[in-house]
Amino acid sequence: MNIKNKLVYFFLAFIISKCVNPVDGPPPDETKPIITIFSPTSNDTIFVGQTPIYYEAIDDNGVEYYELFVNDSLVKTYEQIPNAPNTSIFLELDKNKISERISYYIKVIDISGNETTTEKETNILISEERLPPKPPTNLILNRLSNRIYNLYWVDQSNNELFFELWRKADTSSFIHIKDLPKNSVSTNDTIESSLLTYTYIVKATNTSGSTESNVVSTIPDAASEINHPTNLRATAYGTSRIKLIWKDNSNNELAFKIERKISSSTQYVEVGLANANDTIFVDTAGLFPSTEYTYRILAISQFGLSNYSNTVTVATLIHDINPPANFTSNYNSDDNTVKLNWIDNSIFDIETRIERSGIDKKFVEIGIAGANKTSYQDSAVTRGTIYFYRIRSYTIDGYYSEYTEEVKVEL
Repeated sequence: MNIKNKLVYFFLAFIISKCVNPVDGPPPDETKPIITIFSPTSNDTIFVGQTPIYYEAIDDNGVEYYELFVNDSLVKTYEQIPNAPNTSIFLELDKNKISERISYYIKVIDISGNETTTEKETNILISEERLPPKPPTNLILNRLSNRIYNLYWVDQSNNELFFELWRKADTSSFIHIKDLPKNSVSTNDTIESSLLTYTYIVKATNTSGSTESNVVSTIPDAASEINHPTNLRATAYGTSRIKLIWKDNSNNELAFKIERKISSSTQYVEVGLANANDTIFVDTAGLFPSTEYTYRILAISQFGLSNYSNTVTVATLIHDINPPANFTSNYNSDDNTVKLNWIDNSIFDIETRIERSGIDKKFVEIGIAGANKTSYQDSAVTRGTIYFYRIRSYTIDGYYSEYTEEVKVEL
């Protein structure tokens, strides 16, 4: 080949090389897309049917398609529409997968063929379909003893997580009593009083909701089994002490149950028990100053519970009123006078009220000692008589302390 031909050859080769491999064109796209999965993630629980995968994918030149792998197998390819939001991707699982655990990951490929694979999400539990359970049916109530009832029902569902027992007394609202395991068909319940009507429902529950059974109710016993207490009264003695007094109308009670609520609330709570034949109870359990409380009581017997007493409302005080301390008596036979002595134990009192009774214990007020006075003489007494004395403090705002212990004087 002569020089001229060689020059032509190299010139053509140069031109061709410029066309095939232009040195001034854009560089190849080597940037991989980015994808992040938000839900479901490892150890989550999903349901049969379609479960959306929440994720975000971005790429500098655009995503072309996605590949979904479940248990390391490609199950579906999803195309990405240009300039549109990320394509919706779903895990689609049928009932045969219930109770199984799966793993999955997504591979995203951009228009240049670059790809990124997410981390594998593992140990994902497949649960039952997202439907509430079928309601229990044929709820039946049987009395086992005075206050114990058995409830039986037919379980119509196969996807409940548990059952709930609900109950109400008379016209009150239903309250949740307890939960029972799935597949349960029976339970026992102990009522507080055989004198009240109790109504029951059973609920079948799963994560999608609850369904209710039919309603059943107890038949109350005759109220004559035990008489309820009456004439309930309450007095506040300071910031955290309330004294209750009532009339005992029964002769077969085992105890009295005392219930209390903050007056603005609807829910009573038990605060104590008083012994049989008691007619006094002092409540000091968690009271607050200047707070209004409402009380009610009932009698407990071997037959159950009585009806409730009347309710009574009382407010605690803004400060405590201490009764006099070290109350004593001394009889002077020479002048036929009873002298009473005490220690003034309150900074809020303006006087001390003195009361006296005979052996009948019917106390009446006989005198008043002024502020800071610590003694009183009773000369209106009769020789050969037995007297009882008690005193209490009285404040300027009209409140009393509790009484002191009684003292006995024999003339």
